[in-house]
Amino acid sequence: MGRAFYKEVVVFRYIWRNAPNLVREFAIWLIIRFTVPLHRKTPDKKFVDDLQQNHNRRLMVFGNFWGGGGISRSAERYCEEEAAQRRDFVLVDTTSVTCQPKRKGSSSPILTLREARQYTAPATIVIHLNPPHFLLALARLGKKFLSNKKIIAYWAWELQELPMVWRRCLAVVDEIEVPSTFTQEILSKYTSKPIRVVPPVGRLAAFNPDRRSFGTSGKLQCLFIFDLASSMERKNPEGAIKAFCSAFTPEEGELTIKVLSPHASSAAMQLLRTWEKKIPHLRVLSEWLDEAQLDALYMNHDVYLSLHRSEGFGSTIFEAMCKGLYIVATGWSGNMDFMRGDKVFPVPWVMEAVPHDVRRQLGIHGGQWALADTDAAACALQRIFTLVFPGRPLCNNILQQGAIQ
Repeated sequence: MGRAFYKEVVVFRYIWRNAPNLVREFAIWLIIRFTVPLHRKTPDKKFVDDLQQNHNRRLMVFGNFWGGGGISRSAERYCEEEAAQRRDFVLVDTTSVTCQPKRKGSSSPILTLREARQYTAPATIVIHLNPPHFLLALARLGKKFLSNKKIIAYWAWELQELPMVWRRCLAVVDEIEVPSTFTQEILSKYTSKPIRVVPPVGRLAAFNPDRRSFGTSGKLQCLFIFDLASSMERKNPEGAIKAFCSAFTPEEGELTIKVLSPHASSAAMQLLRTWEKKIPHLRVLSEWLDEAQLDALYMNHDVYLSLHRSEGFGSTIFEAMCKGLYIVATGWSGNMDFMRGDKVFPVPWVMEAVPHDVRRQLGIHGGQWALADTDAAACALQRIFTLVFPGRPLCNNILQQGAIQ
């Protein structure tokens, strides 16, 4: 299941990202044409009202419940919110559709896609998968299952232009739910269908961010978490490393980069390991962590540093805020829906064009994203250092110099 499995994933991702747009469009047309009924008997208003008021079991939530990563956590928090509203629902796992290994179990009963197909009664289904995996899930469910379902897509998108595959998928959904107003504004340019903002907060919203101590190791512990299955260019760990190294010596701070899906890109992982060897106060973690271990990772750090170029929501930033960490993050995109407070330091940015290679892989023709100011981020990190260690001098005090030399 390990490396051999990930080789298959890498091959699939490479073929899809490098296929000509015409080939991608034809593949999408085939899936929609033969597996998705475009003229469905969707539940009427009376049924939807009954669903919301009587809390019956005709809501089905699809997500990577047996997998990991941001999509998995988003779906889990969505269900926590539904449970808090006392709504009853059925869980369906989609891990196999996303070519991910099954990493964890669940205390709640979860159906496979094959088992879910037996539910032929009218229902509302919410699918927490971005295209093209969203379409693959519909293909696995089939026309018979979908013929009387209301389809709600829960999507998180990060760029101002929507790829062709996403635009095609708009034809098969009845409604869309998104994690942020940023994503809502992007999608609203392409469809008049209802788009509702549903932040994936769940139980995290109840955390008390003031109940923690700082600087217990004698150094400022900084953390960044990202998934290599996402775009490394968009997540921008290089920018975070540059800002951190400008701010601190090995005696003053340490930066931990936790990598999810490390086998998704061997070249990117090799680059991270190269940086780790060259930078004494940088640590790269790639092993799998369960929820308790991930929680401990957050709590053992003082600052969450993210100089991303764009985020649909910014789940790890939100998690870090809820656990009381200081936040130094790019002040643009979906994370600005929640990034506020006296421990939050939004980093200024300028817009730049999305590189050609990234545009080609995503199937977009243009678009811009944010380039965070690493000098300003380094200043923010040093400002936090002075708060955590008052009176302690810095070897390279940018705050006094006014600029990075």
